[in-house]
Amino acid sequence: MISELKFVTVGVSSLERAIDFYRDAFGYDVIGTGELGAAPNALYDDAWAQGKTLRADYAVVGVPGIASGMMRLVAFDAPTTQIWGTYARPGDHGLYAVNYRVPDMAVGWPRILAAGARARSEPHTWQVDETLTVHDCMCFDPDGTLLDVFEIIATGPTMHGDLTGQASEVQNVVIHTADADRCRDFYAGLGYTVNQDKTLEGLESFLKLPPGTALRNLNLAMNHLTPNGRIEISQYVGVAGRRVNAALPALGILAMTFRADDFEKGCARFVDLGATAVGQAYRTALPPFGHAQARLFEGPDGERLEVFATD
Repeated sequence: MISELKFVTVGVSSLERAIDFYRDAFGYDVIGTGELGAAPNALYDDAWAQGKTLRADYAVVGVPGIASGMMRLVAFDAPTTQIWGTYARPGDHGLYAVNYRVPDMAVGWPRILAAGARARSEPHTWQVDETLTVHDCMCFDPDGTLLDVFEIIATGPTMHGDLTGQASEVQNVVIHTADADRCRDFYAGLGYTVNQDKTLEGLESFLKLPPGTALRNLNLAMNHLTPNGRIEISQYVGVAGRRVNAALPALGILAMTFRADDFEKGCARFVDLGATAVGQAYRTALPPFGHAQARLFEGPDGERLEVFATD
């Protein structure tokens, strides 16, 4: 079995500043730290860096006591640029944004800005259905990575659990895709269930889209495991784009990581669904899980996917 999203790996320019930001913005704790680029962390030497020798320090941060929806912040020892630049090409595809839920946007939005975020779209209210309202905003973290932060107001039963506590772990990662159906089928094959598939209009101003652009949006979750650690699939209908490659070193969203009950079967599942292996299997440290065997793949839109199993 494949798990929900366990980690999203994000390249940062300063580990200390990034830790401070995610602590101050969302209340995240440091779960573990270490160094990549030396055994047992060969990931960045071989699979991602494609022959380049890189060293990086990392910190795993997340909601205290929750071993899911965590962030692995990675600071390289080489000059880095933002994978998406200024996010000026809306049709491009790859790992696009990280989403978080806050209990109260009126409190959360000023807190996020005070922590060092830069606003992209001010809070916006939209009605999902007759029982669910979302207050949503978009901003850039200190390294220019796009964050989508929202508050959920539910008037009936909801899969999202307690909506009144602290900020959530990573709720979902947004994948911009060239083909929503192909992307949906891949993640459904890993065990995700499609909870929403809608084509939305009238969001051009909020999403910084060309006039008349529609957004096909799908939300997938491991409903049998948790409402968090989801995948959100977005396709801008009628807007052409190109693949955004996460060549290292880089700032921005580098990969999503999933846990497998059985490593060989997990890897085989990715291959059977059409993922492309990148490099060989490697040993790595993954706080809070300890040492693990892992392998890297590319998904339908070139997104980097890591699968691991613990000893």
